[in-house]
Amino acid sequence: MRLLLFFLLALISLSAEQRPWGQDYDPSFPVLRKSSNLFFLSHSSSGFMPHPLQKLIHKIEKHNATFLATLLHEVRTDWQQKDHLLEALYTDDTSLYNLDNKLKGTRWSNGIQHSVIATMPLDDWNDEVTDMKIRTILSDMIPAYFFHTKYLISYALFHYMHMRDGLGHARKMVRKTLPNCEKLAKVSEVFKFYKTHRGEDPTSLRVLKDFMSLLKWLELGNRLQHIKEDVFAD
Repeated sequence: MRLLLFFLLALISLSAEQRPWGQDYDPSFPVLRKSSNLFFLSHSSSGFMPHPLQKLIHKIEKHNATFLATLLHEVRTDWQQKDHLLEALYTDDTSLYNLDNKLKGTRWSNGIQHSVIATMPLDDWNDEVTDMKIRTILSDMIPAYFFHTKYLISYALFHYMHMRDGLGHARKMVRKTLPNCEKLAKVSEVFKFYKTHRGEDPTSLRVLKDFMSLLKWLELGNRLQHIKEDVFAD
């Protein structure tokens, strides 16, 4: 009887400590990828970011992959509100500035700042709505890359579907700034999923889990082969 009680208490303890779906990340991430395909479910979501940020990450990774892995580990460790971040609440640019500070004194000093500014023409940063939308989607994409959890990746891509919606110049710039996200949005099954769940909470665990399952199914069925990371000269 005591043995049974022990195992029951142990099971309850494990259940209580188990993290919600999609919040675990691999501390060894990132790794050098051997293909231009995204493979975002198992490798990296960097290909969904704007071209200038992809280019900077590529340069650092090709120069010293261990250095990049160490930097990202330090950023994750330094993040004071990691639990909130993993819940995919709206975030700010703290992780970007943190990484930029860690690059000071290297060949990539101020690289993050310059890359963010280069994501679109300067005049567009002066448009309040466009500025808000681009900063918001970057604050989704960057943590998804830094922490590399299914929850954050799913949230960033699903939230993009909201950000690309609407009318006017801001919508056009969101689509232009994140071309691979736009390619994903135009996949018929992805667009249908968004239309079905458009009115629901974009941080819903159920919605994001279902969305990630759809992405995994599409990827395994070779439906996302047209979405590739940008290719940069070494």
